[in-house]
Amino acid sequence: MKANVFMLVMAFLIGLLFSYGLYTMGATTLQFIGGGVLCTLALMFTIGVSIREYPRSTILFRTLAGGLFGVLLIVNLLFVWFSAEQTIFIIINGLLTVGGAIGLWQIYQSKQ
Repeated sequence: MKANVFMLVMAFLIGLLFSYGLYTMGATTLQFIGGGVLCTLALMFTIGVSIREYPRSTILFRTLAGGLFGVLLIVNLLFVWFSAEQTIFIIINGLLTVGGAIGLWQIYQSKQ
C-alpha cells in the first residue's frame, strides 16, 4: 500500500471543512467530531491510498471507499438536519464504518 502525502493532506483539509459545516448547521459535539472524522478517513482512503502491486485492487479499494464516503456524508447531513439522537448516530455510523473496513480489508487481501 502506498500513501500520497499531498492527497492525504488535501483529504484532511476537506474533512475539516466538512466538520466545520456540520458545526455551523447546529450539530452536537459528537456529531460534528464523529461525522467529520469518519468522513475524513473515508476520503483519505479514497484519494490518498493506492495498492501499487495490484491496480485492480486499487480501483476496487477507491470505489468502495468513495461509496462509503458518499453514504457517510449523506447520512451525517441527514442526522444533523433531523436532529437524530446520539444512539442512532453511533449505531448507524459504527455499522457503516465496520462494514466498510471489512470490505476494504477483503479487497486488500484479494491481491488482484
